[in-house]
Amino acid sequence: MDHSAAYWADVFDEVSSDKDREEAGSDAARAWWDKKAPSFAHKPVRSDYLNQLLALLDLQPGETLFDAGCGSGVTALPLAKAGHSVCAVDFSRVMLDELAAAGKRQGVAVVDGDALLKNGPLTGKNVADLAEPGTVLAFQRSWQQSWDDLPKADVALSSRSLITNDVLDAIGKLEAHATDRVALTIGAGDLPYRDPRIFEAMGRAHDEAMQPIQLVALMNLLFTRGFFPRLEYTEMEGTWHRDTREELVEAVTKAHRPHDEAEAAALEAFLNEHLLFNEAQNRFELDYVRADRWAYVEWTLNGFRSLKDRI
Repeated sequence: MDHSAAYWADVFDEVSSDKDREEAGSDAARAWWDKKAPSFAHKPVRSDYLNQLLALLDLQPGETLFDAGCGSGVTALPLAKAGHSVCAVDFSRVMLDELAAAGKRQGVAVVDGDALLKNGPLTGKNVADLAEPGTVLAFQRSWQQSWDDLPKADVALSSRSLITNDVLDAIGKLEAHATDRVALTIGAGDLPYRDPRIFEAMGRAHDEAMQPIQLVALMNLLFTRGFFPRLEYTEMEGTWHRDTREELVEAVTKAHRPHDEAEAAALEAFLNEHLLFNEAQNRFELDYVRADRWAYVEWTLNGFRSLKDRI
């Protein structure tokens, strides 16, 4: 059996949905995230996921962050407020606009990093050399575009944003823009887009749908490249919800993608049974609470770091 990094990268990429592989970095994907971006402005500044993520990252005073797939700044802004310089990268211009607006509301300086590139590439420079502590430098890039002209940081992070058709290239970009370590979070088990109740209602086997194959592939990919990655889990409760019934039906259908008319009919029946309007929250939601799980994977670039080094 082939145990090379290339083999495990192929496994990782093949497990990604056909739609994700085809649309990664495309104009269609960009338009979808642009449309979604304004809703991020109404998300809470802190959440169970973010609190757990920040504790696991454990940035030390003076450390800088390269936030790949930063979105509207859910991670970048609290770290900047804590005094860390952040290089924030996203391929949605509207997301970056929301990041700038949120920074203004929270008193965080968000600088258009692409404007700095007019004076030449920032290759090899640490974001700390380019901005005062607590500043966010924002750049518009997709995973598929070149990052060669972007600055580095001590830590590179991809938080629930590794949507790519070439995981080896994506990991290479993260490693090239970190001086100390790389961290990322990916799905592991029950998730908003892998809801076991919905899959079971559609007639798919729960154990088959829930296997964390991407996580297995990622860990083995890193092992074969000589790393000993740290693995932790974050868990939190969640609820399917949207402002309108149509938006909720569209979101659930897009996430679980019925394979045929029978699955589509089963999904429609499930939604008719469980979809309701929450008057207190003024939103449509499904009538149960999910338990979502994400895997936190971190590896150090300059040799193995023991547990004692993190105490």
